[in-house]
Amino acid sequence: MSAHNGGWYVFDPSEPAPEQPATAEDWRNVLGQARDMINSRRDLSHCGAVYLDNPENPSMVKIFDPAAMGSSCSISTAPILPRWIFSRSRPESLPPTPEPEKPTILQRITGRT
Repeated sequence: MSAHNGGWYVFDPSEPAPEQPATAEDWRNVLGQARDMINSRRDLSHCGAVYLDNPENPSMVKIFDPAAMGSSCSISTAPILPRWIFSRSRPESLPPTPEPEKPTILQRITGRT
């Protein structure tokens, strides 16, 4: 993904899916934001995750923000969404993520939900 050669959809999963591929300028801006986010966290114990469907010739790239990836000590059934998705295929809007139910104090103490 070092050069924009058209056909990439840039998708923020918290927003409606785009109807058209990104312009070269929009693509570069979002890719720059993603690069800046990852580079700003390199000195931390975590720096996010990047998923490529095919490292040699990707058609989909998901970039996750470590600040939104949860933690190993918190249990949640809510899916962890990527911060950005770059895709050659037009994405579909995702349904809103439901707020996870917080267990009551009794449920936490007894381990029952």
